[in-house]
Amino acid sequence: MTDQTRAFDLDPCRIHINDEETFHRGTVKRAERPQLLQQIREALSGLKWENGEEAIDKIYQKEEIYQGPHLNRAPDLVCLPKDGYDLKSA
Repeated sequence: MTDQTRAFDLDPCRIHINDEETFHRGTVKRAERPQLLQQIREALSGLKWENGEEAIDKIYQKEEIYQGPHLNRAPDLVCLPKDGYDLKSA
């Protein structure tokens, strides 16, 4: 990560916001999180395969699928591809 990284993925389809409260070298302030999450959701929702079909079936915020005392460690967004597709990280 660089000093300007605002979001990153550690595993395919699992996006983490590089926020100041969670990461030692975080770059995103708490007040910026909602807007950044929305921007990322919109960008991912628009992804299409070469055949023009949409790539993403669903995008969940962590609070929708995780709970418990370690919620802060969960990815901020989890993306599920359409059936028959496999998303990779690069």
